[in-house]
Amino acid sequence: MRKLIASLMALVLVVLTVAVQAQPGQRRGGGFGGPGFGVGVTMLLNNASVQEELKLDGEQIEKARALGEQARERMMSSFQELQGLDGAERFAKMRDLREKMHAEAVKQAKGFLNPEQVKRLHEIYYQQAGANAFEDPQLQNELKLDDEQKTAIQAIIRESNQQMQYIFSQGQGNRETAMAKMAELRKKSLERIEEKLTPDQKSAYSNLLGSHFEIRFERPGGPGR
Repeated sequence: MRKLIASLMALVLVVLTVAVQAQPGQRRGGGFGGPGFGVGVTMLLNNASVQEELKLDGEQIEKARALGEQARERMMSSFQELQGLDGAERFAKMRDLREKMHAEAVKQAKGFLNPEQVKRLHEIYYQQAGANAFEDPQLQNELKLDDEQKTAIQAIIRESNQQMQYIFSQGQGNRETAMAKMAELRKKSLERIEEKLTPDQKSAYSNLLGSHFEIRFERPGGPGR
């Protein structure tokens, strides 16, 4: 299990780096949100630049920290459920767990954030999640996606995540090349999804992204930690 945890956590770190490098001048969603755990609202709420953007006070920051610790503990224990599963089953299980963790985190965050902060957090999350944001039930409802669109979009997301994992597994010897390929894959996956949307849905999606936010990720021990 340790090898699985190390592999998935390494993938998370690489995807985070891809998000940062892909951001300059980028308005559309295209950041992180891949098949790993720990990548979502809890990570955003514990990021110094996001805390600054949301104007969190000291009490809110402490509650965000506690929420992050809870999410990490849940993440570690959830890996046990992936033992012995093949690729398809593991992907489905990871997706289910990620969705549950995201829903729980959003629900708890609403307990200490005001409505404007929740709205902005969702905007930043959608920007960073890229194609995977379309798995969020709230976004699906806002865009009024029909069953045919949901099925087509899910197929794109699944293919993208599988390719992402393959690029990561094959590119550990050349990290920069792997990150460039992953960034391009994320861009193309989102473009493929947008092709499935009507003009009105595209406009609604753009509104859900809000104003562009350039997130900063500090190294351990650096500023904002």
